[in-house]
Amino acid sequence: MLEFIREGSRLIARAGARERWSIDIGEDRVGNPFCEAIHWPAAGVVALGLAQRVVFLAPATGDELSRLTLGTPDGGDLFGHLAIGDDATLYVLGWTDVVAVAPSRKVRWVARGIAIDGIVWCEQRGPHLLLEAEMDPPGGWVPVVLDAATGRLVER
Repeated sequence: MLEFIREGSRLIARAGARERWSIDIGEDRVGNPFCEAIHWPAAGVVALGLAQRVVFLAPATGDELSRLTLGTPDGGDLFGHLAIGDDATLYVLGWTDVVAVAPSRKVRWVARGIAIDGIVWCEQRGPHLLLEAEMDPPGGWVPVVLDAATGRLVER
């Protein structure tokens, strides 16, 4: 099992006490303090979210395999958090949007405008994603429920 530790501007992947690899993430985080890595075994990758993208890395080496850019061509969302759902879908939680990514690393759906300034994962309960969305910054967090299969807003 891989564990990820940030030390200064480096992200270090460790298996137990042994360092597997490390990469420099310093300049990539300019303008966005959030950075998170998660081992995604169903996809055979490590997902690293930072700035305006998620980078998919080889677990053994840290080499970049592919990437997902957040937002739209005319503007963008920024990365916030990562979560893996019950069916091995990777959920990328941005500042405003949620992106569901299949283990093939293809985007299943994008739910835009879910929040104004941040989304956090609570849990997946059956067919629903339970999230918190900041709608009135600072501190205006509200519960949000999305359909896990489609990204459709079920309840706010």
